Amino acid sequence: MSYSTHDVLSEFIHHLDLDGGMKVGHAPKEVEDWFEGLGLPMDMLRFLQWDWPQVDSQIGHIAVFSSQNIMKNKDTPRLLMHRFLPLGSAPNGDLFVIDISTGQCVPGFISHDAYWGYEDTVNPREIFQAIARSLESLLYKLIEFRYVPTDYYAAKEFNEFLKSEEQSGTQS
Repeated sequence: MSYSTHDVLSEFIHHLDLDGGMKVGHAPKEVEDWFEGLGLPMDMLRFLQWDWPQVDSQIGHIAVFSSQNIMKNKDTPRLLMHRFLPLGSAPNGDLFVIDISTGQCVPGFISHDAYWGYEDTVNPREIFQAIARSLESLLYKLIEFRYVPTDYYAAKEFNEFLKSEEQSGTQS
């Protein structure tokens, strides 16, 4: 039997919710229906509908919104226009989002300094930094206590470091 992305995400989030404090489970019907209309990849859709925290919670250093608060967040409509779904925030207030324009749904941060107050003029894609290849990769890193950038600027520096490491590895 092979696992789907949804199965892996479900296993990881349940592992991170060992004490049950996140109340991982089914979103309210109105939120499930709202998620249906977002055009998410099926595995991500089912994960958010069936296995996302139902109370605002902490996953590692990242604050995550309940499924209802994802839908009701004031930034959600504008970010959805750019195919980002806000899931929470970094400790400094940077927006924690997934990029839903691709099947990977890459997680990352949008700089709150460059976004708030400029929402109508800034393209959030220009102030986005990935923090993992996929949401399941991010959750795995958090389970394993591996490095995850703490905010947009840390992610930007880390991504530049990784790029220079990759370039120096190809030259040796």
